This record gives sequence, structure tokens and C-alpha cells, in this order.
Amino acid sequence: MNICLDQLTHSYGGTTALNGVSCNAPSNSFVVIVGPADAGKTTLLRLVAGDEVPLSGTVRFMSNNAETSSESETVSTLFLDARSISARDQLPSVETDVLLVDEWPEYVACTQLERREYLKHLQAHIRGMVVYATKDEEDALVLSDYLVVLRDGHLQQAGIREKILNEPANEFVATYFGRPTINLLPAILEKDGQAILVGNQTMSLSGRIAEEFCRDITVGVRPEHVRVARDQGGWRGRVVTQEDEGSDSIVTVSVEGVSVRARSAESFSENETVFVRLLPRYCIVFDDRGQLLEQV
Repeated sequence: MNICLDQLTHSYGGTTALNGVSCNAPSNSFVVIVGPADAGKTTLLRLVAGDEVPLSGTVRFMSNNAETSSESETVSTLFLDARSISARDQLPSVETDVLLVDEWPEYVACTQLERREYLKHLQAHIRGMVVYATKDEEDALVLSDYLVVLRDGHLQQAGIREKILNEPANEFVATYFGRPTINLLPAILEKDGQAILVGNQTMSLSGRIAEEFCRDITVGVRPEHVRVARDQGGWRGRVVTQEDEGSDSIVTVSVEGVSVRARSAESFSENETVFVRLLPRYCIVFDDRGQLLEQV
């Protein structure tokens, strides 16, 4: 059963909680609604549950090409409250099409692993899909089959986690996911749309961006897609810090007044001169409004 949201809008006392949210969550999936505080996550859960009626837009459930509304008795939903979560050793023993779980209460003490195991067990314990709301981006990436990213009541992006990580719709989505956070570097789009100028380095893109967009851009590249070496060849910089993270280190390099973070298995000394290279195939390009520029 798919959950189809079409231009959902809702407000409380004149304050807009959701504004034109549309997406299709696939059947039998673990759906995570994720975003910061006041993003509209709980409101969306309540609209899907049928506990509230939207000001405009629709919630539809699609099954075997037959459509039913959220008010239909043929679709069962269950909103799992904080009290149920606090007794997490007792999984719900009901059959439901859609199980909705709001933000994990802070007073329910458990480890991150225990929380995730409990939530995954929910999906295995029922015959339907789970929709979970959280602000924790790590939980969202680990648990989800499908992500719905909200901010201030607006849908930022919806899709599978790989799409969210590799092709974020805007700079907000890019920076919300992935730790350490993505590098956002000022750059210039070359005239042919197939190369960018980052600092003093011209770099070919893996695709082409239509020239009519803009000249001043921002390049996003995650630390695991940045290479730092002592050999010349790349963007010359100076090591600022190095922080151990498991078997790797996060090296921060100052390059022409810009800080670039890289994940490296090699150790470097503070103030050491190094050379930075960005891997072109992983570069994400945003326009001057912070929106993704697709490469074709």
C-alpha cells in the first residue's frame, strides 16, 4: 500500500504547519519523516492517521491499483504514543496497514542501537508499513527505505537515502545529512557548463550544466570524496586540525581562506603544507539560491 500525499496544507491558529507537501511513499517500506524542530513532522503524521483534516490537499492510500481515502475503514492506521514506546519490551500485537510513530521521547532511556532495533522490530511485527518522525538524521539514514525531509512546513526532498545523500535537492538537505558535514565551497561555472573553477583549480564535471543558470555557484563535496596528499598536484593548503574518527581521521585544511574537510587514513601535522583534490564525479553543484543544478 502506497501513501500518496497531494499538496497537503495545514495550520494552527494562523501559523502554517505544512505548506503544499506532495510525495508518494512506497508500500511495505519503513518511511522516515525527518527534519528539525517545528518542521511539521507530527502534523504530517496526524494527517496520515486521519486524526486531523487538512486545510487543503489529500491523503490517499493506493493498493493493487485500487484507491481508497484516508477515511476508509479498509485502511487501518495506528498512532504509537510515548507510553507505548516506554514499554518497548511489549511490541504491539495488532494488525495494521500503517503504524505511525512520533519522535522518540527523551525520557525513554536507551542506547541508539536499542532504539533502532526496537523500531525495526515494529516493521517485522506488523503486516503493514511504518512511518516514523524524527529529527535525528543518523537514525533516518539507517532505518529508512524512504525519506521525507521537511523544513518549516515545506517539503525539501523525498526519496531513497542514496538519492538524498548523492543528489540533495538543496544546500539544507546536503548539510543535514552526513557527518562530518559536507564541504560547501564557492566556485565559478565555466562558460561551457562542463567545468568549474574552485580557487585556482579548474575541474571538469562528470556532466554538463546548462549555461543559462548562473556563473557564481557553490560546490558541495563530502569529506570522503576529498583527497589530501603531500605530493604536489591540486589545491595547495595548510593543515589546521586533525581529529581521529575510528580508523580514519578528519583533516581540516585551510586553502585560500576556505576550510576543506577530508577523510584520510594518513596522519598529518598541524601547519603542514598539503595538496587537496576534489573527486569530480562526486561534486554537487548548487546555484546562488542554494538549489541543486542537475548535470546531464
